[in-house]
Amino acid sequence: MSKKDWGIEDPQDTYWYNTRSGAVEEGPQSLSIDRLGPFASREDAERAPEIVAERARKIRERGCPRRLSHGKGRLAIVWA
Repeated sequence: MSKKDWGIEDPQDTYWYNTRSGAVEEGPQSLSIDRLGPFASREDAERAPEIVAERARKIRERGCPRRLSHGKGRLAIVWA
């Protein structure tokens, strides 16, 4: 998905959660390894740890993926 698909026109108009400092950044400022995002709003970026935990919980409930498939330049996860 592109940033436009997420409702983001300009990367500088995005918010990121810095996992080292716990701070929200406007636009990408820190190293990518230390960031979660992008988020369209500051409020969503502030909730990044909760959002990630909820997504991880949903993945665990589905079980482990059976295989990863690369087709037509896309990555698809096939669930068991």
